[in-house]
Amino acid sequence: MNNLLTKFKDIYTATVKIPDGDEITINKLNVDFQSSLQAEIEDSNNDYTAVLKYILYVNRHICSLHRDYNFTYKDKLFLIDYWISDISSIEPEKLNLHLIDELKDSQLELQLDKSPVLINFIQPNILQENKILEFLLDQKEDESGRMHVIFFDVFRFIHSMKIGEQLFLIENLSISEFFELFKLLSVSHLRQISEKLTTMLQDVGSVRELEADITAFY
Repeated sequence: MNNLLTKFKDIYTATVKIPDGDEITINKLNVDFQSSLQAEIEDSNNDYTAVLKYILYVNRHICSLHRDYNFTYKDKLFLIDYWISDISSIEPEKLNLHLIDELKDSQLELQLDKSPVLINFIQPNILQENKILEFLLDQKEDESGRMHVIFFDVFRFIHSMKIGEQLFLIENLSISEFFELFKLLSVSHLRQISEKLTTMLQDVGSVRELEADITAFY
């Protein structure tokens, strides 16, 4: 019996090369992962809280694969695509993940009360994402809504804002300050930022959708 268990463990592990790092050994997703995920999100008051909990659960699972490595957004999309393809017994997509590197050279100019605001983007890492998610999930759950999900999805990609000649680095703000800044923007501003990101990341759009799809691993 021990030999059979050992054989199954060998079959359900794989060595993969992640985009921004080295080769790592990962477990293929199984019933234990799925049942733990279900238990994590099933008591959510609404779908938006469930989505935030789902993303945080997957993020933490990825972080547990190699605790001495800071996984990037590219790494995450690669792993999600790998796992989904493995569950479905299909070949992983040939993702153009290198386009994510172009974020750091991208800008968007907004008009805020007739003052130009220049936004610079960046590739997020999972530890940064988790800080935002933990902050949002620490809020009153009955206040959680679509705007919380938008806040997470938009602001994790923002590196800095320049107003006039003054540059403000987002990393120098606390998450709560970050959130207050977010609430000052108009719906039009958020739409412009979201559309910019959607256009830039269009080639990985199918995996980005799975990133927030709580049914993806079933």
